[in-house]
Amino acid sequence: METFFKKGVMNILHKYGPSTVRLILVICLFCSPSNIAHGGDLQYQELPPGEGRKQVLENCTACHSTAIILQNRMPRMQWDQTLTWMQEKQGLWDLGPDLRKTILDYLSTHRGVKKLPSHNPLGHQYSYRPNPL
Repeated sequence: METFFKKGVMNILHKYGPSTVRLILVICLFCSPSNIAHGGDLQYQELPPGEGRKQVLENCTACHSTAIILQNRMPRMQWDQTLTWMQEKQGLWDLGPDLRKTILDYLSTHRGVKKLPSHNPLGHQYSYRPNPL
């Protein structure tokens, strides 16, 4: 077995060159399960904890990463319209009423529209988002 392994490595080195083999090894090291397992909350891809997170991950990240979820904030109705659009135009499967409700509950709770304060601590009234600078 060891001889077979050595011959295989030598054939790969000869065929692709040492720099390509090094690159493949580095990629394998960074993508190894041990690196992923030690990533902490990476399995949840930065989605906040809550009822429905697992269902969102199972159904939404089959087509796109959580980055697109995290960059959006929408009211429940707009999340519902987005799911419908994904089903009609993008090939999202039928979620069923219970699963759809769970996903919408999670998205509207954790990625819903944040309410802006009606006034700041200094007492000034405004209806626009204050400049953070």
